[in-house]
Amino acid sequence: VGSEMCIRDSNRAEAANVHITVADKVIQAFQQSGRSVTVKQDYQLTEEDLADPGIELILSLGGDGTFLKTASMIRNRHMPILGVNTDP
Repeated sequence: VGSEMCIRDSNRAEAANVHITVADKVIQAFQQSGRSVTVKQDYQLTEEDLADPGIELILSLGGDGTFLKTASMIRNRHMPILGVNTDP
């Protein structure tokens, strides 16, 4: 069973409900498929989190800024990253 790291955008209070709903659905879909999912808020994310050798895919849930921040922290250039824009 693989492992994913999810990063959630925490910036925009007015979009919080839509963001949380979409992010929760994406996370649940991965969990229901038998995947192990670790969730981090974007402001809690460190390069060490993304260097975990057990991670097979990084999901960035938020807006453009969340994706760009996440992508800039990945040192393994072969690591797949999937961005899901949850901004309404």
